[in-house]
Amino acid sequence: MFAKKPEKAASATEHEDAALTFYDAGKDYDLMKLHPQNKELFANMPEQRAQELQNGAIAAFREGHPENIQTLLAHPDLFPLNIPPQQMLCNLTKNVEDSEDKAAVILVAIDKIPEEQKQKFLDKTLSDVFTTVEFHGEEPFITALITVGADANAVIAGAPGRAMAMAVTNGYPQTVIGLLHENGAKFEDALLRIQTKPFWDKDNRRELAVHKLKTYREAITGEPAVQESDVAKELGQLRAEIAALRDELTRRLPDAPKAAPKKKPAASKPKSGENPSL
Repeated sequence: MFAKKPEKAASATEHEDAALTFYDAGKDYDLMKLHPQNKELFANMPEQRAQELQNGAIAAFREGHPENIQTLLAHPDLFPLNIPPQQMLCNLTKNVEDSEDKAAVILVAIDKIPEEQKQKFLDKTLSDVFTTVEFHGEEPFITALITVGADANAVIAGAPGRAMAMAVTNGYPQTVIGLLHENGAKFEDALLRIQTKPFWDKDNRRELAVHKLKTYREAITGEPAVQESDVAKELGQLRAEIAALRDELTRRLPDAPKAAPKKKPAASKPKSGENPSL
């Protein structure tokens, strides 16, 4: 491995010219020792090279050498792969069938992430799983993330409920919605997020998501969906108030800053409801 022979570290030019160099770097080299001589190369990896680096690190992990996967997950600033952590972890656990074994693999992979950052990393990783349809059929992987400590109802971007709201919106099955619910995700928080976040403003996305969420809730909890009508009305009213407040704040903001005119007396303080001119 490169860690034993640092004098043979390849230069950036050699990396660009050599076949499978990025794969070899991920599999056979100590990335932290290789990085100082190749900072620019690692900082500007095209997608194909980043994939090769990840694949090499995964191959090394499966041979009992987890260090490079740990490095890639702990130092995205040094190795910006543009590969989401959930994708990397899912790829890493592909050949592991049992969710408990997947959880053990994930724990090893995230070992170098500072303790104070691990919870936030796990929470966002779980939530991001549901932003695409890519992980349909990956329930054991989702279970593994929850097993290692990911919060199914974590506060993401200022509010809870993102995981369930996105899972419902992107058509994840009832078993997954039930799994999230069993592990702390709340239908009320998901509904509030759907009713108030701009992501659901497009077309009839909000209407469909609310309908599916209510259907899942009735199937999983046994509570009739009609009992949510009053809550839905209140949330709809709240959403309208938030939208009105946003419009009012936008209206009050000046279009663009202007230089103050010369030799002009200071403007009097605007009355309530007026826009100050700049």
